Amino acid sequence: MKSKALRKILFFAIGIFLFLPLPFLNAGEYFWPIEGYYALTGTFGEFRYSHFHAGIDISTKGLIGLPIKAIENGYVYRIRTSPVGYGRAIYLLLADGNFAIYGHLSRFAPKIERWVQANQLKSCEFSLNAFPEPSSFPVKKGEVIGYSGDTGNVPPHLHFELRKKEDQPINPFHYFDGSLSDQTPPFIAALAINPMGVDSTVDETWETKIYQARWDNQRKYYYLPKNIYTWGECGIEVFTYDLSRGYQVGIHKIQLFVNGQLVSTLQYDSFFYREYRNNYWVVDRELFLKGKGKFQRLYRRPGDNLSFYFKTEGRDGILSTLSPSSISGLRPGKNYLKVIVENSGKKKRSLLFQLIAQPPFFQRKEKVDLLPKDFSDFNFKELKITSEIKHFEDFLVIETSTNYPPPLPPRCYFQQNGEKEKEIVLFSRSPKDYVGRYQIVPYLDGKAQARIVFYSPAGEKKEKVHSFTVQTISPKKGGTVVSADGLVRITIGPDEINEIMFPRVEKVPIKPCPRFLEPLSPAYQCKPLGVTFNSPGKITFRYPRSTLNPRQLAIFYWDRGTHWHYLSSRNDSMKKTITARIPFFAKFALMRDPFAPVIQPCFPSSGSYVKPDNIRFSARINDKGSGINYKKIFMLIDGNKVPAEYVPKRSTLFFVTPKPLKAGPHCMEIIASDLVGNRSKIKVAFNVV
Repeated sequence: MKSKALRKILFFAIGIFLFLPLPFLNAGEYFWPIEGYYALTGTFGEFRYSHFHAGIDISTKGLIGLPIKAIENGYVYRIRTSPVGYGRAIYLLLADGNFAIYGHLSRFAPKIERWVQANQLKSCEFSLNAFPEPSSFPVKKGEVIGYSGDTGNVPPHLHFELRKKEDQPINPFHYFDGSLSDQTPPFIAALAINPMGVDSTVDETWETKIYQARWDNQRKYYYLPKNIYTWGECGIEVFTYDLSRGYQVGIHKIQLFVNGQLVSTLQYDSFFYREYRNNYWVVDRELFLKGKGKFQRLYRRPGDNLSFYFKTEGRDGILSTLSPSSISGLRPGKNYLKVIVENSGKKKRSLLFQLIAQPPFFQRKEKVDLLPKDFSDFNFKELKITSEIKHFEDFLVIETSTNYPPPLPPRCYFQQNGEKEKEIVLFSRSPKDYVGRYQIVPYLDGKAQARIVFYSPAGEKKEKVHSFTVQTISPKKGGTVVSADGLVRITIGPDEINEIMFPRVEKVPIKPCPRFLEPLSPAYQCKPLGVTFNSPGKITFRYPRSTLNPRQLAIFYWDRGTHWHYLSSRNDSMKKTITARIPFFAKFALMRDPFAPVIQPCFPSSGSYVKPDNIRFSARINDKGSGINYKKIFMLIDGNKVPAEYVPKRSTLFFVTPKPLKAGPHCMEIIASDLVGNRSKIKVAFNVV
């Protein structure tokens, strides 16, 4: 009891010493973590495929083993080792209460390295998540705590983070005076305008329009070479980036001005970890998946409360022609807009353009003369009709055209779930082209159809019918969407989305077909692609009872990349289903992985004779199907598990003996599993001389 009390007093005293206010400490006097290396390959808050970047990436110019130093007095709060993620990482609790995190280290400082290895040997696991006592590793400003590396399956660099006590990442740029001077102005590649709703258009279309920016070298700003016509509500998005050592990195701030008024500001200063994977609330996911670029929204979507929009004015940055007197209103005629982009070095660039608020063709007063002056030679049988339905989040647009002007305008009827047909107005863009809009009615789920009818003066008629399915998902109730063949079901729970939507699941071919996987289904494309869930939904694939080796089945997704990604192999053998959690809609498929990982021993070889000291056991482990399960790779020496390290990008498993082995025969055993559970095992007998 006395020893426990003494320990508490000791820790309390150390804490007081470490956290005494220092007269020289302020936000500009942190020590730079890696002296002489100031170029960045990643900035705070920038878009990553599945998350926001929580720190900065400092280039080591491809070098490994550079000394990494404590930026301030404090102590080692946490140590992690993992084959993926941050690799070898160290967390410092600083004297001012902030946390400093260093990731992808090759090794720790010697005394910390010895402590880590002792704990790994004790647990027989390489992966470690430990919290040393505060008195174990106190550090001083400028003290070496580790060495740069490439652990975590990344190229060589240092990932550095600052966090507040609330586990809130903050932008390190505000804490280093002069170290991070950036003299290169940012680049603006393009602007996108997203019309929002059935009555809103941009250049008379309901789809998001992209406009390439041009640079005026004389006036030193970007501009759009044409005027843009808009109506209703719309949101502005911009594709912009900074350049560092040839890398496209994120910017710090974007501001939108309309007719001289500041409408919205997007600024990357801090965020909370609950927002870590909400990156598609800022970046337009649909444009990104189509390969158009990383367009950042300068407006909030419904339910979006991200910390980055810290100074949004008006209606959450959404522009509207319906309220011209408001801050975010567009007045009739010309409106002058400016986007100002600023990087972390305070360098700025501007984009100037005009939006002309003008009613679209379906709201103009002038009429198009649809009746030809003479249709005595008109042959109704020669009239050819083409039509298409375009799906948006909560409405449809139907477009139809003919090979020559019809004598009478067409009529269009929509029907949902057996309800009475409702006629909608078709507006004419030209004597041969017609467009109609239909606002989908929520909860009238089931079969629906659109019927377009053309009549001749003699009473003949031709019609086109489009059938589709309505399935409602709402913020309060959630909902379920099922594929037409009933084999795929997606379930969204209450509060997982912020807007009513009508998703659909379309069957598409699997392209490209994976070489080392066996498809058991076509691919299912789930739309709309631009929606991200507040929390993951669930997808379920049903497979036939006659399926061989169902334990080898898994759900894979193709989002944007070069291969199919493993998602889940959670199997319910009673219901014959595989389920997975999904954060957004994508392209999914059910596949079998019939191949176990391949293990190739490197050292020692079978029957070889080795010296007893510092033996480096190693093997190569590959899997081209579902992928290696890092948590289920084991190395055993003489039947005893050892904390071997797996390096994914080299496909190598290795372990160095901490003490000599006894002379005589020994055995190395390696076991590896892939993500669906296929397992391989080898044994290598060797001798110590």
